[in-house]
Amino acid sequence: MKYSAKVKDCSAIYNAIKALKEDEVLEVTYGTTYKGEPKVYEIRAYSGYKGEVSYTISSGVFSSMNISKVGKTSMNAYSYDMMSQKTTYRFQFSKMTIGLTIKEEEEVAA
Repeated sequence: MKYSAKVKDCSAIYNAIKALKEDEVLEVTYGTTYKGEPKVYEIRAYSGYKGEVSYTISSGVFSSMNISKVGKTSMNAYSYDMMSQKTTYRFQFSKMTIGLTIKEEEEVAA
């Protein structure tokens, strides 16, 4: 497959991620669990350094990674463990499917 065709196939996911505003969440599936069920991840947008929009991806309460780069066909993620060991992973958009986009609302104190 040519790169231009791959970019075209991945454009829906790329555009959905880039369209996220602060405190919005995009649900995606990527890979499978050990039982063969689709693994669900949340991509969350937040205000980062100097007001830039930054992203994280998480699959649960304690497992999340920061996104260092969102490219046309993939995104690079990283995290550090408690011993300052860096772990990196490259998520390919061609293996992702889009779920829901969720806008988080602030809780109002009663």
